[in-house]
Amino acid sequence: MLLGDVDAGARCPSFRLWHPPTVAAVATARRMVVGFLSPGIPEPTVRVAALLTSELVTNAVIHATTPFRLDVEVEGAVIGVAVSDCAAGLAAPAYPRGAEEHGRGLQLVEALAARWGSETLVGGKRVWFELRAACR
Repeated sequence: MLLGDVDAGARCPSFRLWHPPTVAAVATARRMVVGFLSPGIPEPTVRVAALLTSELVTNAVIHATTPFRLDVEVEGAVIGVAVSDCAAGLAAPAYPRGAEEHGRGLQLVEALAARWGSETLVGGKRVWFELRAACR
């Protein structure tokens, strides 16, 4: 079951989405992030957030193959996005050779995010990034 909600009790605007590891998950997550950020965040930053979210969710769907949780939070000029799944091991950028089609997602995250990381959780991991943007 898909569950998305705005956390009214949070210190700042936030959004949480639970989703099974399906092909539709990437488009759903991207749509939710765009819809949540669009009212107050400049459009170029929303596009980058959607792209990087797509990369993290794609990794969760393809590599973890477990249900995942997407968390989005805006605090001042900082946008935080995290994807948590139930797979062991930390995420790290791959460096594919030549014309290989896969393996560059975390390179994009590394290049475009202000900060990013991966941390171990009990029963899984969390991969996150932050973007900086002035609110409208």
